[in-house]
Amino acid sequence: HNSISNHKGNTSCMICYNAQRDVCFIVFFSVVTAVSVLRYLNYATPNYDFGIFCNMFHNMRESFTPVTTCERDRLLSHFAVHFSPAVYVFLPFYYIFPSPVTVAVCQTVAIYSGLIPFVLIMKNRKIDSLVICLFSVVFMANTAFSMGCSYDFHENCLLVPFLMWMIYFYEKNKTPFVFLFALLTLMVKEDAFIYVLVFAAFAVVSNKDWKRGIPMAFLAVGYFILAAWHINTYGLGIMSGRFDIMIDGDDGLFGIVKTVLANLGYTVSMIFTTKEGTAEKLIYFIQMLCPLGFIPLFTKKPSRLILVLPILLNLLTDYAYQYDISFQYGFAMTVLMMYVCVLDINDAPAEKKRLVPAIAAGLSVMMFFMCIIPSFTKNIKNSSENKEMYNEIDAVLSGIDEDAVVCA
Repeated sequence: HNSISNHKGNTSCMICYNAQRDVCFIVFFSVVTAVSVLRYLNYATPNYDFGIFCNMFHNMRESFTPVTTCERDRLLSHFAVHFSPAVYVFLPFYYIFPSPVTVAVCQTVAIYSGLIPFVLIMKNRKIDSLVICLFSVVFMANTAFSMGCSYDFHENCLLVPFLMWMIYFYEKNKTPFVFLFALLTLMVKEDAFIYVLVFAAFAVVSNKDWKRGIPMAFLAVGYFILAAWHINTYGLGIMSGRFDIMIDGDDGLFGIVKTVLANLGYTVSMIFTTKEGTAEKLIYFIQMLCPLGFIPLFTKKPSRLILVLPILLNLLTDYAYQYDISFQYGFAMTVLMMYVCVLDINDAPAEKKRLVPAIAAGLSVMMFFMCIIPSFTKNIKNSSENKEMYNEIDAVLSGIDEDAVVCA
């Protein structure tokens, strides 16, 4: 009798948690989507980079080619700058609804769709329903995702669902799908190889999974070599200049490894300070880890820290956008760190299994309200106060013939 009663109680709680998660999803997704869409409708989206992608998707719809005229001031394939064939995933939606609004919405949908495999990962590990609900809130309110969406569209958004599905199928031992989503991840951008490579290293070191880890590493490195060759041969070259502070001379990307090995003190100093000695990198580090309750840093298994290493890519640079939470460069590493959170909670003592996720969820929501809600209210206010001006601009633009050539 007690067993049946407990079962009914657990089922009731599960339904309640699922309902709460669904309500949270609607709220967070709606707010982040509204911020993205209103930025466009309020004429607040700059050419770099939203205009570039609107230009690209328009041409993809017209000629199936990802060419732009505003990225480098001439007719040029976007793949000459970043090799990103995965963007064709969005083309069917843009083809049906050809609007910059579609571009903005697609990013939010892509990121929040990553919640599905994330929940499945937790269920596969038999994690408590309340903890699943709490970690779902951590995902939905995460600053890296919400703030990244608030500065318009980037192909990096596809890293979130692709990496999450790769991890899920790895957990389920469905190897063909692991490599399928690893390949899709690689196709998002030439530098995405680092995330697949890091996960492969984790699989080998933490799980002694040589059979999948080694081939995955070869796939990642091989794809990067091909993508880099394509960009260097037919495009404008790999953007290694973003890591000039770590590269001595003309060593290219391999110079980073050389600097780390030869000058560890300098490397450590560059992780948390800029060349000017300011603290933006430290602030970024806190903004990335705080919504996760700093769980990844307190793991009992050092091998899991491998999954945290990609954050160094955003710190060992003087390219300011990479250590700015408002941009897209934190999407993939947040996925890996959230997986570390799940692994750590799964091994945590009973008294911490609910407390720690509750703290992380609280911090995530707090930062969401601090960072996103002001942007949301600002866009609502601008839309209301400047409605007449926006209507006038819309009227002028709608009067331009669709076949006209516009120089600006």
